[in-house]
Amino acid sequence: MRSRSHLSASIFSCGKTSRIPVAALVVLIGFTAASSVAAAQERSWLVLPTMDASADHDMVFQAAVQFSKELSSLGMPVFYEEEAAMRYQRLGSVPYGMLDEKAVKALNHWAEKALYHASGDEHRQTHEAVTHCLAPVKKHPELYNRDAVLAESVFNVCLYEVRSLIAQSKNAEAYAQALDCRRLVLDIKPSVRMHPPEVRELMARVDNDLASHPEQALDVQSEPSGCNVFINGRRIGTTPYQRKGIPKGEYHVQIDCRGGDLNRVHRVKVGGEPTVVNIDSTFDEALVTGDQLGLMYTSVSQENRHRVQDALRVARIVQAREVFLVTPTPEAQVLRVDRLPLAQGQVVASLLVKWTGSRFEGEALSEGVPAMLAGQSLDLRGVGSRPTEAWQPAPDEHSAGAAHATWPGWLLGSLGLLSYGIAWVGAADYDSQGPLLADVAFYESFAAAGAVLMSSSLLWLLPPEDGVPWWSWLAGAAGVGLGVLGAVDVLGTGNVQSPYSDMLLWGSVPLVGMPITYILRTIFGVEDNASED
Repeated sequence: MRSRSHLSASIFSCGKTSRIPVAALVVLIGFTAASSVAAAQERSWLVLPTMDASADHDMVFQAAVQFSKELSSLGMPVFYEEEAAMRYQRLGSVPYGMLDEKAVKALNHWAEKALYHASGDEHRQTHEAVTHCLAPVKKHPELYNRDAVLAESVFNVCLYEVRSLIAQSKNAEAYAQALDCRRLVLDIKPSVRMHPPEVRELMARVDNDLASHPEQALDVQSEPSGCNVFINGRRIGTTPYQRKGIPKGEYHVQIDCRGGDLNRVHRVKVGGEPTVVNIDSTFDEALVTGDQLGLMYTSVSQENRHRVQDALRVARIVQAREVFLVTPTPEAQVLRVDRLPLAQGQVVASLLVKWTGSRFEGEALSEGVPAMLAGQSLDLRGVGSRPTEAWQPAPDEHSAGAAHATWPGWLLGSLGLLSYGIAWVGAADYDSQGPLLADVAFYESFAAAGAVLMSSSLLWLLPPEDGVPWWSWLAGAAGVGLGVLGAVDVLGTGNVQSPYSDMLLWGSVPLVGMPITYILRTIFGVEDNASED
């Protein structure tokens, strides 16, 4: 049997004789790793599927994969589909997940253990239980803190560690832990029933110290404004929102613009100066980051209005220089590919290509991709290729160039207001037995005409929006209120006809028509003024 010294000598000798091969191996591994990193950094072209909700999603995503492979075969630095999605989630935002029952049971289990050990001054066991309990919470605070009961439990568990550290006279560590508790849960105060005075006093000191540092601020803006703001899962206000005196560290920020429909989770780091985060609700809702990165809109018109700017935003986040948008067209089994360089900020070349079952038709890509890289746009739908124009979005309806399209609305609206005004004059004359001797049919006919004309004008006058805007719901609610007042007036007058009740009922129609118009636009896409080719 070898002695320890002999074995050591053998190892040392082996080390001397193999020094050069080992060094070479280290250099080789380092070179391979550096090459892999450099290759990942060089990949800066992104193929991005974009579509509306009614499109064949599988077809579009599959076409994007094939187009990526064609670019890669030509030596272009294309992101792999999964790589792009993972990169966006690392550098941008992630989808809002769900908390399962198993995770809730685990949190409650460790919370009970932490309380038990903290009550018995068992400091090591307290620390272990708190660590086990809060480890998943710190990764996904937006999931655990959304429920008020769980958020209270999270905050209590965090403060059990503060209590343990105070008992050990570790005051600096206790202060740091209390600061971490406040970062984790921004809006809950320590319970008098659950925590001793020294813990509550330390927490109050932490809050007072934070209040003296207003430069540590988190400013949340959104498009549209007026959305609920959630920080680490806790609802703390509406946009535009600013929280001053906030602990330094990372926060998970979300907005909810529809009520109960939380958007993606944005990880934001707050330092020693104000931090601003801007969240676009439409962009968040359109973004897909599963196995592939993509943009999926509620309608074709929404897609045409947002796809270019949204694609540029995605490119900036994943640090891509070129984006190729793969989009279905109204023509069945025809796809359009648009080249969008980040530097130009607009589409510079387009391809129209047929899709046959599971692939692009024929050798379309072998001809079309080189042409596109040379800045040429081709229509490859038929036999041979034909030059075409690069796709561009239609002018926005808010621009001056599109103002002429609203003239029917202004005409109908003006006639409606005039008719409704005449109806009010007739109603007042009828009520006072005035010189016009207006009867019921006179003012009711003008009121009805005014309601119909003003309601019809909404199709042209209401600005384009994504979905149903909040202010249209307010207008609809006001219309319902007027209708209720008119109905109450009718019931209150008994058999006596009140002219004003009729006026209130007819006046409610255009207001109620506002959200209805947006609902119809969303369902049938009648707001679509963008052309495809």
